[in-house]
This record gives sequence, structure tokens and C-alpha cells, in this order.
Amino acid sequence: MPKNYTLLHWAARENHIDIVRSLVERDVDVDAGDGTGVTSIYWAVREGNADIAQLLIDRGARIDVSDRQGMSLLHWAAREGFTEISNLLVRSGAPINARDKRGDTPVILAYKQDHREIVLMLLKIGALPRVPDRSGSSIVHWAAAEGHRDVLNQLVARGVDIDVTDKLGYAPIHVAAEQGRKEIVKLLIENGARITEPFPQRIRFRLP
Repeated sequence: MPKNYTLLHWAARENHIDIVRSLVERDVDVDAGDGTGVTSIYWAVREGNADIAQLLIDRGARIDVSDRQGMSLLHWAAREGFTEISNLLVRSGAPINARDKRGDTPVILAYKQDHREIVLMLLKIGALPRVPDRSGSSIVHWAAAEGHRDVLNQLVARGVDIDVTDKLGYAPIHVAAEQGRKEIVKLLIENGARITEPFPQRIRFRLP
């Protein structure tokens, strides 16, 4: 247990909203850290306790906190698929393109965990879709490989470069073809993807 772990941290983590309310009404510091650099709202978000997160925000809790891995509140909500909390954080002004220590943004984490509702929401409000992972691949590659037309349509509407290549030279149309996604290949062609570039020759594309 963190050395400065308080009743408010515990109540927020364990979803005891009545105790949280009682504590904040007595002016307990909602932004007190637990000794690891995180606060009560971090625990509420990480455990999916939306009502407590809302209560803490209403009481002025900061939403720009992150843990030792650089994971912000929105990183956690997006990764865990907490749609209500993700929307709450976005409405409250949480940064949507923050990177953790691995270089991932919330929309990347949401995509890797197949939380497509959150992916689409974040893309719609301005999340950067071309932030690459360590291989140089981005959401446009993964959506092409996995046949996610809804995500690709959102990316095309945003004007994302559909010919972007990863570090191995794969463009989205290559990975769609390699994965047997005929309808995605057709979609990319219809939206102007380059069709004369050769496939990379050595290493097969890997999904995230």
C-alpha cells in the first residue's frame, strides 16, 4: 500500500461514493497524492467508478495527473474501455493526445484493446491518428489489417494520409491485402490509395 494512502484514496478506489461525499464535504484535499504521484481521482478512473470521478471533478479535482508510467486519466479510461469516464474526462478538458512513457496516446491504447466506440469518439474530437508505435505503424495500418471500416471511414474523413508507411515499408493497402481484407483494399483504392507500390519483401506485418 502506498505510504500516503488515505481514506479518500481507498473510498474512491473501492467505489464507496457515500464515504467520498462525506470526506469532501469536510474539505479533505481532493488532490492529495498517495505517495506514488497519483490522487483519488486516478483511483476512481482506474477502477471505473464514474460517479466518484464526476463528484471529484465537481469538487475541483485536477485531471492532468499521471502515474509513474506516464499514464494519464484518459489513458486509463481509454485502455480499460470506460466510455462514460472517457467522455467525462474529455468534456472536462483532459488532454487527448498526451503520450505515456511508451509513446502511446489514449486513442492508441483504446484501439489496441478493441474499444472502438472510444476510438471513434476520440478521433472525432481531434485525437491524432498518425502517432506511430515503435514499429512505425499507426491506427490506419491496424484498422486496415483488422478490417475496421468504421475506423477507416473516420480516418478518411479526417484527411489522414492513407499511403503512410511503417518502418518496414508497409502501407495500409499492403497490410489489408496481406490479411485478406478485400473490401478494405477496395475502400482504400476508391479513396485514392497508391496502387503501384510493391510489397515489402522480408518481414510480415504484425498486428499490435
